[in-house]
Amino acid sequence: MLSPDLLVAEFGNVLWKYVRAGEIGAQEADDVLSSLLQTPIWFCPSATLIRSVLEIANQTQRSVCDSLYLALAVAERTTMVTADSKLYNALGSTPLAGSMAWVDAFTQ
Repeated sequence: MLSPDLLVAEFGNVLWKYVRAGEIGAQEADDVLSSLLQTPIWFCPSATLIRSVLEIANQTQRSVCDSLYLALAVAERTTMVTADSKLYNALGSTPLAGSMAWVDAFTQ
């Protein structure tokens, strides 16, 4: 598996929100984060993709964060799996659609 290094920050932010809301404790958040960091994921440095990310963001009017995942999929000639219906639907009729797959295709 591969992901932009942004995933770690996004994941940490979600955990922080859960702790802040009192839905989980700090130790549980740390345990979940440890599990993520032990998962065999190659984290691609965002800096290596930023030019193509900005190009995709400008062409599609999608955020830089969304475009980062898509740029990585394009660069690695693989498929980005998403559960973001807005992103998936917005790009479903563009040439980038071939670089995306809806998450259900992998969970059934």
